[in-house]
Amino acid sequence: MVDFIGADATRPGRYDPEEVFLKALPHLRQVKSAGCDTLVDCTPAYIGRDAGLLRRLSRASGLQMVTNTGLYGAAQNKYVPRFAYAETAQQLAARWVKEFEDGIPPSGVRPGIIKIGVNSGPLSEIDAKLVTAAAITHQQTGLTIASHTGDGVAAMAQISTLKSHGVAHAGFIWVHAQNEEDTRLHLRAAEAGAWVEFDGISSAAAQKHVELVLGMKQAGYLSRILLSQDSGWYHVGEPGGGNFRPYDFLLIEFLPLLGRAGVPRKAHPDTANGIGKNLLPVGGSPGTDNDGEMRPGYQYWVGAEIDLDTFGEGLDVDLFFGGDAVGDQQRREILHQGGFVLPYGVAGIHRSGHFVRGLRFKADRPQ
Repeated sequence: MVDFIGADATRPGRYDPEEVFLKALPHLRQVKSAGCDTLVDCTPAYIGRDAGLLRRLSRASGLQMVTNTGLYGAAQNKYVPRFAYAETAQQLAARWVKEFEDGIPPSGVRPGIIKIGVNSGPLSEIDAKLVTAAAITHQQTGLTIASHTGDGVAAMAQISTLKSHGVAHAGFIWVHAQNEEDTRLHLRAAEAGAWVEFDGISSAAAQKHVELVLGMKQAGYLSRILLSQDSGWYHVGEPGGGNFRPYDFLLIEFLPLLGRAGVPRKAHPDTANGIGKNLLPVGGSPGTDNDGEMRPGYQYWVGAEIDLDTFGEGLDVDLFFGGDAVGDQQRREILHQGGFVLPYGVAGIHRSGHFVRGLRFKADRPQ
């Protein structure tokens, strides 16, 4: 759901939650049947975020759904509430950390990512404040920062700002990178270790996105790409919610198109978050799953980079997200060592039927 009226006018009473539920549910069930297990809803506060509604849709569709904390400073700051101008970055971060620790009121649902937005570079004063607040929040929570980014200049500025605050680049997603025509900036961001997200994938834009993926693959940065449709939504204020674009094109059309273009399935860019090298163990091996039962032969990790080729086909890989398997002290130690603590309560690829918080790898050969 989105509400583009602006931060000063948006409010829950502007829409009927039941109408939104009935409009969105068939599309969520459709993408679930296409093989999707997790949907990350990046709609920020003051543009239509409704964590309680997402929880209801998650339960009805069978999808794991993830919401966010943060503020959206793009679109010439139309969606930035007045308090954000008066408060410091530290004060904004305290709001976001509280949502992470206590849940988003009144639902109590915890965010799984930080979502901000910035205009084209150079960064304005309010945009720079949002980036700094996101950096502080990341350091205290481990949440990944996904930023709607106006252009490559803004992307490079954010990467620099985050670095100055000690944020590992793997904790940053450059959202809407496909809008930057200078593909050399995509390579620079990937070389720094950031995620480069190509979204807006549709039948009309598919060939452009194939070429972007192939360019990154040729440069050796396939493992730094994220893909997204940026689809939906129920539009508040339009009759019946307006035109709701389905979510399943990426799975049923675009990934096969990538395969025909020479990107093998096992090397596809990630469509959610990642598994990969430089992972740090949680609790050793064997580990403990959420019901306390020991699973011999399994290792439990929090993770950073995708690198499917590192594991090859000799591994039976089950991917799960969930930083709640990690204690606060352990979280700080992992971040200090350059690791990446995955978000709370976000499930990923699930092939075993066992829910485990963290990443679980079952190997049929020594590692």
